[in-house]
Amino acid sequence: MVLVVMTQLQLISATMIIMLSEMIVTVRLSKFQIGTKPTGNLPLSETDMTEAELLELFSDKSVLYGSELIVRKPFCSDFVQASKSAGFAVIGIEGFYLLNDGRVEPNLDEIADFSEIVYGDNLGEYIEACFEAANRFVIHMNSSGESDGYCFTLTDSES
Repeated sequence: MVLVVMTQLQLISATMIIMLSEMIVTVRLSKFQIGTKPTGNLPLSETDMTEAELLELFSDKSVLYGSELIVRKPFCSDFVQASKSAGFAVIGIEGFYLLNDGRVEPNLDEIADFSEIVYGDNLGEYIEACFEAANRFVIHMNSSGESDGYCFTLTDSES
């Protein structure tokens, strides 16, 4: 199952699309806000967190733009950890510039694709391998990346 976030720019609610083979399930999220500071106190030990709960947890730490949920840079490490704890593997990350005039531009120099990671015999090992790769990328981007935020592609099945 691959998680892709779909939104309307001027709407309060966002629609998250979950693709499971050929079936599409839509989950509604509401009240997205931006501009808070990282707390480091996220509930990261709950492995039964749903996709909607994960996105809601970061709704005030992200920006909605078109069909993308862009997590602000200071919160990306927390998002990667929360994704792992919720049972999702981060299989892709894309950087974006968040411009003062409200425009969002992709940063094609800050893209990572972990979809080809092959590791272990079970989903837990796959999630851990993707977490390690995503975490290394985020740490590197926090120290030297130019993007203001990152969009994540998640899955809860082995590629």
